[in-house]
Amino acid sequence: MNNYLFKIILIIFLSVLLSACVSTPQPQPRAFATAEAVIEQAERIGAGEYAPTELTHARERLAQARDAVETSGRKSPNANFLIEQAEINAELAIARSQLAKTRDRVSQKRKDNAKLLKSLQQTYAGEFE
Repeated sequence: MNNYLFKIILIIFLSVLLSACVSTPQPQPRAFATAEAVIEQAERIGAGEYAPTELTHARERLAQARDAVETSGRKSPNANFLIEQAEINAELAIARSQLAKTRDRVSQKRKDNAKLLKSLQQTYAGEFE
């Protein structure tokens, strides 16, 4: 019986020891660079004007990831998640900026078309319908 109890305790001890040794994946250095590049791209296309909230969230998440890595010695369980969030927020800022720019162009084309139509109606009063 003692041998059986010893084996159970040994198995539990080894399980706890192994679970303590499992390492948290550390973020790859290129993960930060990739997220920074996407944020810079968002800034270049005007996300500060068209999608400031998303751009701010991206910057904040990247800063939080850096802080998490600095405070935990590169083994932060949240760092990878925060880097991914930063990248996703920056990509969302890019998409929203592109959409806003497209809407602006469409709006301008509608105004141009309305001016053209008005000009045609004035020039060809009864002939243009």
